[in-house]
Amino acid sequence: MSTNFAQFDYAAKTQELEGILAHLQAEDIQLDEALKLHEAGKVLIGEIEHYLKHAENEVKKQLAKGA
Repeated sequence: MSTNFAQFDYAAKTQELEGILAHLQAEDIQLDEALKLHEAGKVLIGEIEHYLKHAENEVKKQLAKGA
């Protein structure tokens, strides 16, 4: 997964994920739509986790330089 971390908008991605979750919690959602939303949510979660891991590694690097 290649992600341009300089252009990654964490807030927008989490807001998009929250929107998907809200749709999935709707009582009148159709199964096909729920499956598509579930897959989109999984992709977003993967992107967010990848970004957070990268951020964690950057913080560790900076801390190691300062020590």
